[in-house]
Parts: sequence; structure tokens; C-alpha cells
Amino acid sequence: MPGPSDPDSYTVGWVCALSTEFTAAQEQFDEEYEPQKSPDHREANDFNVYSFGKIEGHMVVVAVLPNGQYGTASAATVAKDMIRSFRNIRFGLMVGIGGGAPTEDHDIRLGDVVVSSPTPGQGGVFQYDLGKATEDGFQPTASHNKPPPLLLAAVAGLKTQYERNGLQIHDKAGTIVSKNKRLRAKYGRPEDPDYLFAASVKHKGDPCQELCVTTPKDLIPRTPRQEPLEDVEVHYGTIASGNTLMKDAAKRDELASREDILCFEMEAAGLMDGFRCLVIRGICDYSDSHKNDQWQGYAAMTAAVYAKQILGIILPGAVTREETIVSKIDEVISSVENLKRSIADREVLDWLSDEDFGTYQFDERSKRAAGTCQWFLDSPEYQSWTQEKDQVLFCPGIAGAGKTVLVSAVIEDLHSRCETDSNTATVHIYCRYNRVDRQSVNKLRASLLRQLCGRLSPLPKGIMQLYNEYKPRRMEPPPERILSELESVSGLFPRVFMVVDALDEWATKDGDLYSLPGELLLLQRKLAINLLATSRPIPLISNQFKDYSSISIIAQQQDIYAYVDNFRWPESSCIGKIPELQGLVKQVMSQIVKGMFLLAKLYLNSLVNETSQRDVKDALKRFEDRANNNDKDHKFNIVDQAYIDTPGYVAQDGSCQCTQSKMALPYEKEM
Repeated sequence: MPGPSDPDSYTVGWVCALSTEFTAAQEQFDEEYEPQKSPDHREANDFNVYSFGKIEGHMVVVAVLPNGQYGTASAATVAKDMIRSFRNIRFGLMVGIGGGAPTEDHDIRLGDVVVSSPTPGQGGVFQYDLGKATEDGFQPTASHNKPPPLLLAAVAGLKTQYERNGLQIHDKAGTIVSKNKRLRAKYGRPEDPDYLFAASVKHKGDPCQELCVTTPKDLIPRTPRQEPLEDVEVHYGTIASGNTLMKDAAKRDELASREDILCFEMEAAGLMDGFRCLVIRGICDYSDSHKNDQWQGYAAMTAAVYAKQILGIILPGAVTREETIVSKIDEVISSVENLKRSIADREVLDWLSDEDFGTYQFDERSKRAAGTCQWFLDSPEYQSWTQEKDQVLFCPGIAGAGKTVLVSAVIEDLHSRCETDSNTATVHIYCRYNRVDRQSVNKLRASLLRQLCGRLSPLPKGIMQLYNEYKPRRMEPPPERILSELESVSGLFPRVFMVVDALDEWATKDGDLYSLPGELLLLQRKLAINLLATSRPIPLISNQFKDYSSISIIAQQQDIYAYVDNFRWPESSCIGKIPELQGLVKQVMSQIVKGMFLLAKLYLNSLVNETSQRDVKDALKRFEDRANNNDKDHKFNIVDQAYIDTPGYVAQDGSCQCTQSKMALPYEKEM
């Protein structure tokens, strides 16, 4: 029978990213093999550092990434070399720390454990930073494999064990630490409180205890856990993996909401397609700016304890009946090379432009009520624009008419038309008053170029030449080079749709206000593409589109009805419970908002706290009186209220930018 010095004795591969995780893994050995008893054979160019031992009857080899090397490609390389040297490995475990993504649905806390588990549409790991630029902002290039059935069955077994008797992860981690005083300070449960900060609170450098906690109102309140909950809970679902450390609470929450993410880490996506494994993460922070090292040791230990429990469920004999990973080594090597290429491409694209309009698209699409904007998508003007080449469609609309939400509907519609058509591309730009420092013609061209290149693999030679020429010199390419590459790359697609929102919000730090339409029309002619643009009806903008097709944007009655129907009334409100009252609200709203969705939003929000039919009817009467008041200053007041929460019209100190909202009113008559 092979002994511990035989590489073929080892059937389980355990991968760690950090030395802290490596230490926690070694503490799980029931029997640890000294170097003289361990395998001394390595395949050529395998520079991994290994530790060997037996856990719950399984022969396990543990590897750690090289010091200072992180990310999916590094993890994939370590796993590839492991299975080359230990050719009898049947499955793997990726065990270590991660940043949690707490939501209302997932009460994730420091020290908890997250386990990659398949969900509808996901295999358990979602790579959030590599993919194609699509009409919806970002789409991963491929879904990652699920953990093997043997591991998923073990996960199910541990779930049952938890329900009956608990897992006692905290107690078992404490037992390990109590036996080795050298581990207590770093790997024991910290005395530091478990603070979860509001996403808007950003850490600025000093310790959180000294800087951030001085304002408790910025903390998310959470009640202490009570039985039957344990000090360490285990969560099952999707783990987000990327090549950069997630420390942006706003982006964390966006991805958690969109993809039902439980935690973030930096290695798993490099393993799932070639190294059949289960990903286990102990939560050491909340993927925000309030990062520190205090919980890393304890989180690494809780994850390692859970990994040992998984191995305790699996019979060693069942493992030997599994297929070896090395039997598909060619696929593993190909997967690693493709991953490295994708990462290299992403670095080039990030250098080319760091503009990401995907967040705007996601936010605006989420605001759209079901069934709205269909009138526009069915209109002859829009249908003609989508079906004929080299077309321009100008879409003016008063402030608050819903132009931006409509743009998100257009982008989504184009995506549905073109998702299976590699010959068609859609690019989009959202202009904003509050982005003056980031708005320039050259940045706009670079963003369009990046979006087009995001649909291509490998990247065009011209883009690589641009990168190799200017990146080492830390210079931006000159405008003429960007324009030249934009012409070249757009020519690779028989059809390109460009959608630009809010031309009236284009402003640069040089004071340029109305030159964008001319630039876009020049690009449209030069690139032979289809252009759709929205704006308030400002003559200096509208006149530049006088020779092109146009369709006015105004909130339609059926859309107002749909908006009211989809409005979420709180339990305390009587409106959602009384169909007749809801019908009255719809009728009044359609009459008084004067084509402005924002007014409908303002009015509906003001009705939220009305608890009786009489109060609702009185409020509706006040709204009607306000709408019938033709006093100019009173009309300004209505618009100013509607714009309180509108991007670009709200100052950073929270005060209403009334001058901007008043600018919209003089042009209403043009509609």
C-alpha cells in the first residue's frame, strides 16, 4: 500500500491564498507528515510549497500561493502544478478568507462561513470583473462549473447535521487555538466589535474605532444572535471572484442585489473550470473601505474547520472511485491560458478607459415599471431606426419625462435583439452634470472604443500596439489615434448602435456645453453607425438635429397607470388594499403630472404615509389645486421638489439645485 512519501497516495488537493490560511489548514491535520516522510518528487516547473497529512482518513496535500501573488491566474497556476505533481487528486478545496456582502436576505457576520453552492443560473462562483461589455453593462464570458456531486452531497449532509445537532465551528476553532498559545492572539475570536457600516460611510485611513465609530448613526443596527443560531453560521450560495480586492460598499451592494452574492474573494474563478473544487470562505470583513486584519486569522480558522467537517462526511473509498483531475490536464492548461489572456485583455481595456456606464444602466433599468416604454419601442420612428442602417433618431423631452429610464429600455431592447448576433454591437453613454471632470470628447471616444473592444477576443492588433506604445510612457493616446482606432474597430461590426442619454447634461471642465451633438453626428457619419440621443428641448441642441428623425418623449397615460400599479405601498397604506382608491390615484396622476414621471414619483411618495381614504382624497385634491395653479413661482416650487432626488440636480451637501430645474421650464412649450 502506498505510503505518505508516494505522490499517488494523495487524493484531495487543498489550496490557500495566504500564509494565514495555510497555517489554519495545517491545524486540521489529524496526522501531519514530516518532510522526510513526504513526497520529494515534483514535476518540472512546479514551484509550489506543500504540506502533507491525513484528515478524516483522507490523504491531503495543501498548497499556498507564492507570497504577494493574488488573483485568479495565480490560483489557477498553483492548482495546475499541484495536479501535475500529484496525479491521483480527485477533487479540491479552496479554503480561506473573504469579504461578506450582508443583505436583508443574508445576515452575514464576521467569522461566518460561506460555501459555494449552485443556484438557478449560477454554478456557485461568479466572476464579476472579466467578461464582455454588453448593452446591460457587463456580462461574464462564461459560467463556471459547479462543485462535483460528491462535494455537494457532503454539503447537504452537513446541512442536515447542523439542523439536528449544530456544527459547533466556533467551539472547534477555539479548541485548536487553546492547544497552541502561539495561535491565540491571531486565530482566536477577536474582541473587536462586529461593526457593519452604512454603504455611504467611507473609511479615510485611521483605525475605524478612532474615526468611523464616532457616529453610531452610520452603523447598520443588528440584533445579537439567539439560539438556535450559533456564533458561526454557514451560508450557501454564490461567491463573487475577481482580480481586485473589493472595498467599495456601493458596488458590493449592487452586485449582491443583482447576482445574489454572499461574499467576495480573489481566487475561486481561476479554479472552477479545471480544478473540481468546493470554495469555502470565512468572513473577515464586509468588502468595504473599513478593512483591517483583526478578523483574518479567526475567519481562516472557521473556514478550515468547516472544510475538515466536509471531509469527515465523505468516505475515503468513495473518493477513489472519482475520476482524477489530471485526466483532463489539457483542459486545465487551456483554461489557465485562457484566463491569463482574459486578464491581460482586461488590463488593456481598463487602461484604455475606466468609464463604466453599466452601473447607470443597472440603476435605471431597475427603476422601470413593468410594461412602461413599450409605446416608444413600438413606434414607427424607433422601428425604422433599428431596421435601417446609418440612422439618427433625436428624442427630446421635458425635464422629468422619463428619458433616462426610456434609454435603459432601449438598451435592453437592443440587447435582446442582438445577444445572439456577434455582427452587431451596442455602445452607450450617460451624460451627467455631476461628472464634469470626467466628461471630454477624448474620454467619450475612448469609452466607446473600450465598449466595442469588450466584445472582441483577442483584442485587435491596433489596440495592443496603442497599449504597448503609450502605457510604458504613462501617457494617454492622442485624440487622433483614438479616433483612428475607433474607426477601425467599429468597421469590424456590420452594425453598431450608439445610444446617448442627456445631451443637455454634457459639460466639461473647460466650460464646453453644447458641442457634443456635433461630435456625435460627426462620429455617426464617419463610422456609419446608428445614433439615438435624448435631451431636454434646448434650441442650441435641437437645432443640430433638425435634419434628422425625431420623436418627443413624454410620460404616456398608460405608463403612468403602470407606474402606479407597480408602486409598492407599505402595509400601513390603505391605497394598495382598496382597488377603487388605487383607480382614483391613477386617474388623478394621469391628469396632473403633465408628462413628468418625476412629479408622479413625488406625489406617490407623499401619499405613502396617508392611512385613511379621507386623507388620500384630501391630498389628491391638494395636488389638483397645485397643478391648476398657473403662478410661475408656484410652478418652479413643484419642479424643485421633484428634482430633490434627481442625479445632477442635487448638490453634494444635499441642497436642491433649483436653478437647473428652472432651466427646464422655459422650453416646455416647444413640446
